[in-house]
Amino acid sequence: MSKEIWLSVDEASQLSEETKETVRRKCKRGEYVAVFEKQGKYKNYFISLDSLPLEFKQKYYKQKEDNKDSKFYKKAPVWAKKQASKYLELIELTQEMKHKDIVEFLEN
Repeated sequence: MSKEIWLSVDEASQLSEETKETVRRKCKRGEYVAVFEKQGKYKNYFISLDSLPLEFKQKYYKQKEDNKDSKFYKKAPVWAKKQASKYLELIELTQEMKHKDIVEFLEN
């Protein structure tokens, strides 16, 4: 129902305050759920937000909420701000739920 959020190594590194190489190693070891795209001889990893520890998820959502005051949000019409607030509230309410629980919650 909801789209999974994938972060670049840079974004995951900033959230976790780890080096990019440490994040890559954790992806290789399977500590983080990750996929990669091959570009030439390089692998670009994308890490699932759901596989990161709770404190990093909370930090991610806090940053997103702080971005509500961005220039795009300020320029948005009232109806768009209401819609964004509604979805942010749903995300916060279902943040620690598993997929099955989220579907059940939204159906109710």
